[in-house]
Amino acid sequence: MQGVTVKSRAAAFACAAGALVFILSLLLGHGAADDLVDVGRSLIIAILCGTMSWASAQRSIAATASAIDTATERLLAAAHGDLHSHVPAEIGLELPDLSVAMESLFSQVRTNLDHVQTLALFDQVTGLANRTSFCRQVERLLVERGGAGPAALFFIDLDGFKAVNDTLGHAAGDQLLARVAGRLREVVMAQVSAGLGDAVIGRLAGDEFTMFFPTLP
Repeated sequence: MQGVTVKSRAAAFACAAGALVFILSLLLGHGAADDLVDVGRSLIIAILCGTMSWASAQRSIAATASAIDTATERLLAAAHGDLHSHVPAEIGLELPDLSVAMESLFSQVRTNLDHVQTLALFDQVTGLANRTSFCRQVERLLVERGGAGPAALFFIDLDGFKAVNDTLGHAAGDQLLARVAGRLREVVMAQVSAGLGDAVIGRLAGDEFTMFFPTLP
């Protein structure tokens, strides 16, 4: 429907341009509008002007339609997961506002997806892997290591943590959990610095932490 409207406007513009040229041509004929030769000549000039205006409008419509088709293809690619490719330059040349809007939209969607992924895989209080993420990482490491040497899985539970929440509030409890997570990271970093291999740390729930060492010295 939009394409029909654009073409209709182009046709109206061409007709208006032709009519204006026809009237001006008659007026410039010094009142000889009754002369059929002058009228015919003016009409030919008006038709030529209208035709040129229509051709110019058609080129503009074709360029805009091509940019719209390219934008549609880019949006379809984004709908199938391609949010990182740039918006084609053709769209920016013909439809700059649409190009800026598409770039902004893709950037916002990427940010939202990253945020959702973070929420889905990491604990928001400690920044450690949550139960789902921890289990997936451990399963992957077990498959990769096969049966090569011993491994270790530690479960860590904080005694008396409920009393901290009850007496000092959940904000203080969250700070304590974050400090424990920081200490566990220090343990892993010390092990990596000593060349003993990396480990996976996770918070299962509440005050329950876990550490998995895929290789032991």
